[in-house]
Amino acid sequence: MSRQGYISATLHDRFEPLRNFVCEGILLFVVCGLLPATVCGQAPLDIPVSAALKAQVVNAAADRIERYYVDPEKAKQIAVALRAALTSGPVAEARTALALVPAVNKTLSMSGDKHLRFGYSHEPDTRVEGAPETRAEHEKDLKEATQDWFGIYGVQRLEGNVGLLTWAAFQDPEFAGPAVVAAMQLLSSSDALIIDLRDSKGGSPDMVLLLLTYFVPEGDPVFVSSIENRFLGTTSQRWTLPYVPGHRYVDKPVYVLTSKRTWSAAEGFTESMRRVAHATVVGETTRGGEHLSRWMTVHPNFAVSVPVARHVAPADLKSWEGVGVPPDVPASESQALGTAHLLALRKLRERAKDPNSMKSLDDSIAAVEKK
Repeated sequence: MSRQGYISATLHDRFEPLRNFVCEGILLFVVCGLLPATVCGQAPLDIPVSAALKAQVVNAAADRIERYYVDPEKAKQIAVALRAALTSGPVAEARTALALVPAVNKTLSMSGDKHLRFGYSHEPDTRVEGAPETRAEHEKDLKEATQDWFGIYGVQRLEGNVGLLTWAAFQDPEFAGPAVVAAMQLLSSSDALIIDLRDSKGGSPDMVLLLLTYFVPEGDPVFVSSIENRFLGTTSQRWTLPYVPGHRYVDKPVYVLTSKRTWSAAEGFTESMRRVAHATVVGETTRGGEHLSRWMTVHPNFAVSVPVARHVAPADLKSWEGVGVPPDVPASESQALGTAHLLALRKLRERAKDPNSMKSLDDSIAAVEKK
């Protein structure tokens, strides 16, 4: 069930709206990052919070965390700290919703898990948790995905026939699938590809698998990872898809650009592209949000985003929770594109066979080096 409209203070106590993506019962969110209120929307209307209501929602949030947070031992510690916050400090002193949200999130931030958030909506949500998405909700999600260009912010041809795919959000394949197919067909004629995730804010794990599949050879699906889900009580495997429309992008150099803001599903895609598709990561270590989270209603006006799932296999998958995905080729955010472009051109030059291609690539390398 989509949880539209919840606001959640950042670590700097700024109120920012959340856009939610639903996939396999896992609710992931993308924070509208450090934008002015006129861009992200005005601060919501406030409501008073009595001592009884505050105790109800905070204890309910603590209960959900203790029951479903991915790490059972850590879950107990977080829940204890949250309940203790009711007796003193900012949580105890909060008298309104907009004061309570940053106070609770300050306590939750001590966990170091950036997916663990507490949120508030002025408009009460009285739906049964887990109820099927309504037609109106589906149409709203589709409209938002369409207005966001399905997360694809650019498809370009760079010097030397190097493709550039600028990917801002991993939208649900149900909405964004046709756009992804179209983008990959445009890029299929390039000789090398750069995927720019420096501003990518995560999204749907299913879109990660769809896009990843374009970069593995046709044949049997390839195992990607196993995910342990404490909320569902399951461990499930993730595989590339048996089929994708159009041409796959294989046997060509691929580079993934990252920054300190690259987040959540974008980090998962980066890690998978390096491990499964042998792409080269260029840029900065990512933000560090591996866990998959789910919004849980604790009151019609309040909800908590609980990290409920994590990757547990294969053995060579290194968790990026709290530490981020490091690059293969370190470069500042501003220099990452130029660095990757030159790497791609030089790789193509190494592979070139005929004199005309060599000369053309030499000219391209010289032109990019001058920039």
